[in-house]
Amino acid sequence: MKGVLEALANGKAGKYVFDLWLSSGSIFYSMATSFLWSIICIYFLSAFAEYVAWTMVIVVQIGLIAGAFVFGGLYTQASDTQALDGPASEE
Repeated sequence: MKGVLEALANGKAGKYVFDLWLSSGSIFYSMATSFLWSIICIYFLSAFAEYVAWTMVIVVQIGLIAGAFVFGGLYTQASDTQALDGPASEE
């Protein structure tokens, strides 16, 4: 085992692998943590999926209605201004 560690520590590619081997504890811990968080997220979404979906639908609908009012008002304001000023001059 000592010869393998020396070979890893002295070679170009071996240094990279050796660094990964030294930090393997952190790597495995982060993999386990990410797996745990993904299970929690899946459980949360499966428990509240319908409520989250309806909330998103309602928020999007409110945004679309508000956008229609805002841009409709801007359109009527622009068309009223153009009607008072007359057609655009072609100079």
